[in-house]
Amino acid sequence: MTTGTVSEQMRFAAVGLMRGLDDEQRAQAALPFADEAARRWLEYRPSRRPGVCLGLLSLNARKAAHRLLATALSDRAYAQAMAIIALEEVLDRQEGWQFGRHSSDYWVSVFGEPAADEPWSWRFEGHHLSVSMTLRGEDVSPAPVFLGANPARVSYAGLAVSRPLAPEEDLAHALIEELGASGRAVAVVADEAPPDIRSGTRSRARQAIEPLGIAAASLGPRGVLRLGRRYCERHAALLPGPGRRFANRVRQYGRRRQSRAHRVAPAARRLRGGHTRQALRRGSLAS
Repeated sequence: MTTGTVSEQMRFAAVGLMRGLDDEQRAQAALPFADEAARRWLEYRPSRRPGVCLGLLSLNARKAAHRLLATALSDRAYAQAMAIIALEEVLDRQEGWQFGRHSSDYWVSVFGEPAADEPWSWRFEGHHLSVSMTLRGEDVSPAPVFLGANPARVSYAGLAVSRPLAPEEDLAHALIEELGASGRAVAVVADEAPPDIRSGTRSRARQAIEPLGIAAASLGPRGVLRLGRRYCERHAALLPGPGRRFANRVRQYGRRRQSRAHRVAPAARRLRGGHTRQALRRGSLAS
């Protein structure tokens, strides 16, 4: 099913997946929506996880799992996801075939009953790829969604043979450049990236991250809106249905904050010294 709303496509694909599994596989993949621990699971590292492994499925069932994943992603993002999966074989070779990585080590789960009216969700997850969608009626909540890549780049003669997350990496570098030297001094945490995400799979990092980052207010309304617009465009391109709705909410928020900033800034210019800085701080777009 390639027509209909995003929620209808997801429901159709999830039901088709469940029908393509045998009884044992269905028992592993079909989990209760009330199972908070399994449903809120996030693991981007290679590890056993809730659900059924694609490597154990028939060709038709594996294709059904890919069709479910495709309902959540744009054409471009789905291509990125497939490239990330394929990199497991490249990484295994780079590591001397020591850890048994394989491109079938990805898992799929469905929480609740897709055909019912109650809330339900699904997840497709493996090394450096985690896509979770929660649905209630026609509403789709796309969180969490994680795409990574290892190796991030494979090159030959100075040219990239594989670089799945090039658009995101280039956007990040462009944003850093726009900050300028003074902005980078308070926005860049370290010259070299840490070996893993600071927070891991937790919602918060165990240790405080310093510096905290650059305040949006210091960028000015135009700078904030430019960065926000780039972020919205990227997010909408990744998740076609729910991503566009999220991007629209961010844009509306930005317009409201911009209007407020324009009302405050003229009054602030009439003030002097610390009063001016305080007034501008009150009228900032974010902090």
